[in-house]
Amino acid sequence: MAGHDTTVRRGLFHLQALIMLLIMALCAGGCRRLTEGSGGRDRQLRADQPATVDQVIEAYQARLAVVQTTWEHRTGRLGRWDSYGTEGTGLVVSSDGRSALVLVSRHVVDPHYGASDSPPTRNVVFRVRVGPPASGNPWTEGRLAAVYIHDVDLALVRIPSPGPKPFEVPLGESTSLHLGDEVLVVGHPTWQGLIRARGAVNGFQDHPELGISTLRVDVTEGPSTTAGLVFAGRGGRLVGVIRAQADVPEPQTGDLFVISTDMLRKREFWRYLLNETETRRLLARL
Repeated sequence: MAGHDTTVRRGLFHLQALIMLLIMALCAGGCRRLTEGSGGRDRQLRADQPATVDQVIEAYQARLAVVQTTWEHRTGRLGRWDSYGTEGTGLVVSSDGRSALVLVSRHVVDPHYGASDSPPTRNVVFRVRVGPPASGNPWTEGRLAAVYIHDVDLALVRIPSPGPKPFEVPLGESTSLHLGDEVLVVGHPTWQGLIRARGAVNGFQDHPELGISTLRVDVTEGPSTTAGLVFAGRGGRLVGVIRAQADVPEPQTGDLFVISTDMLRKREFWRYLLNETETRRLLARL
């Protein structure tokens, strides 16, 4: 009888141990899932680690947008109508659940920007796709909301809200950048698909006559673009929106002029694009 009791006790001990192991395994798995679900993408970007283009695209997919514009120009007073188009990378700067605003280079959405003449134009259409290039997200039609009143290559396009998904990763602090710091450049030059490049901070410049300040970025590896986004090479935070490229003789690549994220947080910047009420709403969500 004593032997039978010992066997039972041993069986119960092994059963309890097995149950404890199962509970520990389930807890570990559940905790891991909770951690991943509450910011897994953000965890891929670490301030002390170099970032890759794939990481920044994944982290900022709710802000990344491709903007396409198509239109028709007529050559001469009685000439034929010819089709044209441009494409560039935009940044979703605000979304309230009903509509969203996308900041993009003005030359992407304004057929007459920078032109010496203004031929008749018709059938201007804006299409925007939010998300990574490989996401397969649908294109949505937008409308031009505002252009910068000074000679700055920036505009806003309004689109139906891409969804209630919040911006999981905040904008970076461009004031933390120093001369020589590496950056990543992502863009969509017209009909060339996604381009990836590396560069370095080359300078800082104030433009009081335009009401802005810019970073200068020298592209050191890969193709350049005049409509794209700039990310810190270490940590991967978004630090700026490209507004122009310096004119240099081919085949040289001119420095990129970049509107910093710290500039985007300033009320003075948005007053040239939006009214006071819209500016307050945007800054609250940026």
